[in-house]
Amino acid sequence: MKQKRLAAALLALLFLLAPLSASGAGTRRLQDKALAYSARALLYYLSADGTRLVPKLRPVAVLPGEETGLALVRELARDPGEEGLLSPYPRDAFVRVLSFDLCLSIATVNLGGEFAGLNPREVFNLYVAVANTLCELGEIEHVNILLNGRVYSSFGFGIPLGAMPRFNSDLQSLWQNYQNENSPSGFTREVTLYFLAENGQKLVPELRRIFFSSSQDYAKNLFAALAQGPKSEALRPVLPRDLALSEAPSFSFALESSERLLDLKLPEGALARDEGGELAVAAITLSLTGFVPALAGLRITCGGQEFLLGGGFEIRRAQAEPYLGRQITLYLPNEAGRLQPVTRAIGRSVSLPRAVALALLEGPFPGEEGLKNPFPTGFSADMLLGVGRLGDCMVLNLSAAGAQALSSLSMREEQALCYALTNSLTELGPAQRLQFLREGFTIEGLSGYMSLRAPLPRAPGLILNP
Repeated sequence: MKQKRLAAALLALLFLLAPLSASGAGTRRLQDKALAYSARALLYYLSADGTRLVPKLRPVAVLPGEETGLALVRELARDPGEEGLLSPYPRDAFVRVLSFDLCLSIATVNLGGEFAGLNPREVFNLYVAVANTLCELGEIEHVNILLNGRVYSSFGFGIPLGAMPRFNSDLQSLWQNYQNENSPSGFTREVTLYFLAENGQKLVPELRRIFFSSSQDYAKNLFAALAQGPKSEALRPVLPRDLALSEAPSFSFALESSERLLDLKLPEGALARDEGGELAVAAITLSLTGFVPALAGLRITCGGQEFLLGGGFEIRRAQAEPYLGRQITLYLPNEAGRLQPVTRAIGRSVSLPRAVALALLEGPFPGEEGLKNPFPTGFSADMLLGVGRLGDCMVLNLSAAGAQALSSLSMREEQALCYALTNSLTELGPAQRLQFLREGFTIEGLSGYMSLRAPLPRAPGLILNP
């Protein structure tokens, strides 16, 4: 019943915010926080006996500016409202979503709750249900799951699952295969490592298949893989190539909280005492806390001197997360009005669509020769009142001053701007059209050369091959 009321409320919201002509009653200040929508998605629930997953197509409320995947993970906590189905989140665990990150088809979910009383099979079922639900989105191929910011430590032999793909729905056979295939004498896992994005300002993930001969190899092998550098040519290393630890990694405990920490000792000069060194420490922290079971954080010394991050020597994952980025594709125009795809690493933003629009407003980077900023001089971020998705369309709501700033564009400039915005924003998917508005009302056009009353479809024919 609650789901029906929620769907009805969202439908009413869509009608309320639908773009209207200037003669009607519009929503003049249609801002990011007003751009909520309902998505239909496959959610994976447990059968009553807990032996299999059951997919169900359900409407899901996506709040303004949030990732669809975050909304799906949150929705799994609800009672499915159907006899014979159970939420994959154990009722007594009081599961909630602490954070959700998605970049380059790799999602990392941090769930909060009371997990100490659960048996490993219950946690395994939860992991598989979340992984399958997210992988059904299409844009996600692997999923990492943390519980209260740490890797679960009570699976067989303490062996983590690593980055998980989509599984089949037979939980009984999956659990049996996991127990049979894993041994403390050696196993292989897909591990998420973090490297610098192309612009060198943010960290993004890369998958690496790593063999571990024992749990004692976790930290050592992960650090060695980081020091080898990324496999992708689009990423940059965070450590000097083949950098070795001064001593074998060792575990200790925080004095006040008794949390499990890892001590890493690096040779003098291995890390610079600047932003580059901070990014390297953040990459080490994210990579290791994302795989080593029960690890709360690290202590890192370089040449015997403590390395601080965020003001503390005991470096937790939360201190490293602000260095994370999300890699996006933008389409910038060249002199002929054709669109060139470029990649950007943006920070963790409340509204990803707005971050895309702002990245376009920033224009080309040094070295991106022949590309132009699609926005004219004088256009500013505060002229973008609302950027987001509404129903099956992306929406860009301009202020009156913003529309005026775009009213003198030439025919080529208007086309370049409209399609740079449309192709870049629809790259986020699944919406494939962009509705331009002025103060919440449908706009006839920007400078009179293009009709924008109807949503503008994506134009792949204008895109140049990379």
